[in-house]
Amino acid sequence: GQAGIVYVLGEVGRPGGFLIDRNRTITVLQALALAEGLQPSASIKKATLFRNNGTNNQQIAVNVQKILKSENPDFAVQEGDILYIYGSLTRGLGRSAIVMALATASTAAVYVAALH
Repeated sequence: GQAGIVYVLGEVGRPGGFLIDRNRTITVLQALALAEGLQPSASIKKATLFRNNGTNNQQIAVNVQKILKSENPDFAVQEGDILYIYGSLTRGLGRSAIVMALATASTAAVYVAALH
């Protein structure tokens, strides 16, 4: 009865619902911390906060990068809010390319070692 839930979904370490005390507020960055931070493939420029105010559904654009740089305020989330962190195609592809290159290099090193 004294707690509400804020949901953090998408490209975060541990997506899910997190209990917050109804007498206290938490900010976007604190909600992300509860979700164990951003994944390497997360888009830090594009996120959406979905808020239902009873009769009115809002979609609020959130630029996490600007919040981190103190260019935008780190505003409070409310009970029932859903913070969705989108994935970045280029960041995901870049990370995949690095993983593939490392796997190929290690396989080649094992092959060369086996020849000697």
